[in-house]
Amino acid sequence: MNNKSLILGSLFALAFSLGSASSIFSKSHKQDGTCAGICDTQGVHPDWPCQCNVFCVQFGDCCPDYETACLSCADRCNSAFNANLPCQCTTQCQNFNDCCADYGDVCDGGQPEPGTVTNAEIIQLVDDMSAVDFNNMASGITFDLQSSTTGSDTSPNPLFPEEIPEVYLQIPTVAALLNLFDNYHPLVSIQESFTPEQESEIEVFLDAVFDTEVFRVMTDFFLAKEMFDSQESLRAKLKEVWFNRYCRDAKDADDHPLQPKCNEGSSGFEHVFLGEQKSNSISGVHGWIYLALQERAGNINYFGHMTTRTFGDKGSAIEFAFTWDGLKKPISSVFVGASPELDLASLSVCFLLRPNSLCSVSISGVGVKIQTYTEAYNGQQLVGTAYYDVSS
Repeated sequence: MNNKSLILGSLFALAFSLGSASSIFSKSHKQDGTCAGICDTQGVHPDWPCQCNVFCVQFGDCCPDYETACLSCADRCNSAFNANLPCQCTTQCQNFNDCCADYGDVCDGGQPEPGTVTNAEIIQLVDDMSAVDFNNMASGITFDLQSSTTGSDTSPNPLFPEEIPEVYLQIPTVAALLNLFDNYHPLVSIQESFTPEQESEIEVFLDAVFDTEVFRVMTDFFLAKEMFDSQESLRAKLKEVWFNRYCRDAKDADDHPLQPKCNEGSSGFEHVFLGEQKSNSISGVHGWIYLALQERAGNINYFGHMTTRTFGDKGSAIEFAFTWDGLKKPISSVFVGASPELDLASLSVCFLLRPNSLCSVSISGVGVKIQTYTEAYNGQQLVGTAYYDVSS
């Protein structure tokens, strides 16, 4: 083949490939001013005449049918859970407080309210989970309560006088948890965005906790109650409520035209299992492992305790005061010795079944309450906070 023929052939192939790509794009992304069938679209599509993502209401660029197509259960009753949709029409959306507004009318009421899971069942479920917390670390963790306090520094020594034993740091769920810590910035005003590697670390953590007896007990309960149709749907829900990022500090506005008008610097996971800082305050810090590591690094100054609750050989819940990087939190609580899976599962049970309320549970036969609050963001009910309320 001569050079002229080679060039003509190459140009023809290029034109064909571009034409094919254009055709494929138009078929998969052509929008024609309607949200029908694309309510779970992600991000902004500048070539579309209007948008169907969860931010379009905020930016005033929704398609005319966004409300009827994306915020309604018409033709969607009993559909599978989809974390990318602004609201749900699943058989259990009432249980998780994420139904579309017309769910009750369109879907004939769906399944019963969360009251179908009794308080006694929740108490027994969490107790059953604590009984199989085989990665529990309480037997090897030393802590020094020292003096009680009403907010002032009455304890000269650290809460944790010794490092967490290396053998505990090698537990799969603990190791996976530790890998997540450096993905977050404590300031809620800092926009957080994850690399593919950091996203995969979340999946590794979820893999690890779902591969424990604690999570098997929880999963079996939710499946038996038909609140989820599979382990995968439960996992998707937990990933959504714990790891979806949101804006906790609304004054931190971001005027970038393709971004929400605040910095998404918070998530339920970061708030609870690590902690967060504003310019002059602390929130969260309900994970004992992060607390212990920060104290060993010299960033935490333990003031003293208020109330404690000991759960046999499973550990102790402690309410205490402290400073973190010089910022004071007058009261927080952690469950010292619990595995990451028991902490996450117990808090998740109460968040899913008794949101925005005190939830009675039992750990190794000892009663305690868990307080949860939801954070409404882009049509989703995410974890605002969850912690052991030891004094209730």
